[in-house]
Amino acid sequence: MYVSRCDTVDQFDMSVTNFNSTRLPVITWDGVFDTTYLRGPGYFTMLTAPDDKIYICPRNSKALHIIHNPNEYGAACNYEKWGLELPTIHSGQLPNIPNFRLGAADPACTTGSNNLADSEGYTVFPNPASDYVIISNHNANLSGALTFQLFDIWGKLVLEKTIDSLPYRIKLANFAAMGYHYRIFGAGGKKMMGGVLVKVH
Repeated sequence: MYVSRCDTVDQFDMSVTNFNSTRLPVITWDGVFDTTYLRGPGYFTMLTAPDDKIYICPRNSKALHIIHNPNEYGAACNYEKWGLELPTIHSGQLPNIPNFRLGAADPACTTGSNNLADSEGYTVFPNPASDYVIISNHNANLSGALTFQLFDIWGKLVLEKTIDSLPYRIKLANFAAMGYHYRIFGAGGKKMMGGVLVKVH
């Protein structure tokens, strides 16, 4: 997790219980800014984009900062100051990015669903879910084993399943009602898809 404090950005390891003790300042403002005001100082709104990078909005700028590898520790997160040039000046805010990767909902899409699909057409449904979710794809076939991981809101891995056939049902009845983040990996650890799964009563 990253937290902006205007002049610094701190990184926290959410995989441990006492995550406050893991606070690490990974970005500190160096005091240098463009006197033409085309590249402003500071760190304000942050946004994780579909390319899995974090974009950070400075003040009065035509460029955004980038964290290229946000899941890496410390300097390995690969921060780039003013890494993305924009056509116009903006200040402090970023737009909401629509989820352009919504696949066909199965069953019909409901409010709050997040059925992401990659090029191989994997879906996780229903979403929201109560007792179970089903992992499937458009062809209902599998070229190799998949790994399904479910994380709670603190980033703790709460479930991991190896999927060797499709469709595959995963029981959720014993999980607390809240939002979860899921990821599906293919052979060799290749990330196939990920998204938010809402568990309801």
